Amino acid sequence: MFKSFAAVAAGAMLLAVAPAASASVFVGAAVQTPTFLAELVAGQSYTVTATGVANIYVGGALDFDPDGRPTHPIGGVYAPFNTPGCCYADPSSPSVFGYAGTNAFLGALAGTFSASPSGPSAYFQLGSSYQFVASADGALYGLVNDAVNAYGDNGAQTGFNVTVTADASPDPTAVPEPSSWALMILGFGGAGAMIRRRKVLAA
Repeated sequence: MFKSFAAVAAGAMLLAVAPAASASVFVGAAVQTPTFLAELVAGQSYTVTATGVANIYVGGALDFDPDGRPTHPIGGVYAPFNTPGCCYADPSSPSVFGYAGTNAFLGALAGTFSASPSGPSAYFQLGSSYQFVASADGALYGLVNDAVNAYGDNGAQTGFNVTVTADASPDPTAVPEPSSWALMILGFGGAGAMIRRRKVLAA
């Protein structure tokens, strides 16, 4: 009896220390299709963090952080990119937006829930830090918000390192965290052990 309870307790403790879902993925600036970041569970709260530098123009030194801010001052016709960032590639061609349209700065990390987005409205800006509660089960994808019709694109392997973490305090409607399952299993195991012990004593 106590051996089986010990086995249940050990399993529950392993479950308790299991980390929340997380993934570290590289999203390259040269990639023109969304990169899979993580599988989401409805009702669970997630935090997306991103680091690194993305260059979106061949030889243009247009380096951006995940929020779409240039990492150094940019002059000439590209000066509008300077803080706080900009949504078009060239002031002389203001219609050249990124994949995420006017909702995200060019060079920023954009997110989408579709592997094949139908248009700019399917994207939203993730940036360097973004927190949300998943409204449905499904996948989250990321993309460097490059210009759709850029004159020249960067083939170098620059981009962002993206981590998706399930928060420790999920929405009340979410699937229980591993530690919650562990407490429940320990509780049932303990109750079962006490019932068996009482039966033996009563006999």
